[in-house]
Amino acid sequence: MPPEVAAAAFALTRTGEIPNEVVESAHGGPNGTPGFHVVRLTAKRDALHRTLEEEGRRIRGRLLRERRDQAEEAAMQALVARLRGAASVQIDEAALARVTVAAPAGSAPPALRGALPPGMVPGVTVPH
Repeated sequence: MPPEVAAAAFALTRTGEIPNEVVESAHGGPNGTPGFHVVRLTAKRDALHRTLEEEGRRIRGRLLRERRDQAEEAAMQALVARLRGAASVQIDEAALARVTVAAPAGSAPPALRGALPPGMVPGVTVPH
């Protein structure tokens, strides 16, 4: 959480309270860009005071998951690099220019059914 947002949140005292101004942060937007935040206090609870022994299992599990995820990501990147290095790809631009793809009427993917104007056939046509 950007420190500006945390400071604004911890300054609130009543449930439902919203600061008078939108909070601007240097890195709160998409991909680390500047961002704007509306902060509202929805609830407050007492701080948790747990010992290392109480949290050890949760911490170990999280570390194991992070290591596994990193190993999987590294293996996937290595596989993609190996496959790209082994692939021999040639693009026939003339053949691609003649390609026409059109789906029969009513065969739109479920996400598009009913989303197209009546009579419009889903598909792509590439000029000859």
